[in-house]
Amino acid sequence: MEIEIVNFLDIEMSTQKELFEYVSKKLIKKGYVEDDYLIGLMNREKAYPTGLKTDVVKTAIPHTEMEFINRPFIVVVRLKNCVEFQHMGKEESVFAKLVFFLGISQANFQLKTIQKVLKIITDEGTVSTLLNCQDPKEIKEILLAE
Repeated sequence: MEIEIVNFLDIEMSTQKELFEYVSKKLIKKGYVEDDYLIGLMNREKAYPTGLKTDVVKTAIPHTEMEFINRPFIVVVRLKNCVEFQHMGKEESVFAKLVFFLGISQANFQLKTIQKVLKIITDEGTVSTLLNCQDPKEIKEILLAE
């Protein structure tokens, strides 16, 4: 499966809802997702929060059901300021600096993609590159590397 990488670097958002609306609007405009993607994304995040704290970075990996996805993608958002997410599996907040929106259209590929993102966000060198890189091509190479 070919997956496209979309980057939004150093954007400023105040809330998770504002971030979700921004990314959804861009994805809808480019045909990556269905028009009701935002609703699916927000409902999924409410039911199954995706905030994560690692020793390296606080992040989130929002995603939704495959029915909302037209073309597979990973959106990497590097925020100027942190945005609040609920922790995956814990009753606490995570103020995420990096957010990876996953748009996966095949079930067998979803777990593999999540595992890949988890590997990336727990590697200090890779996270440092993602936090400081100004070249979207370099970010794409990191995410597409096996």
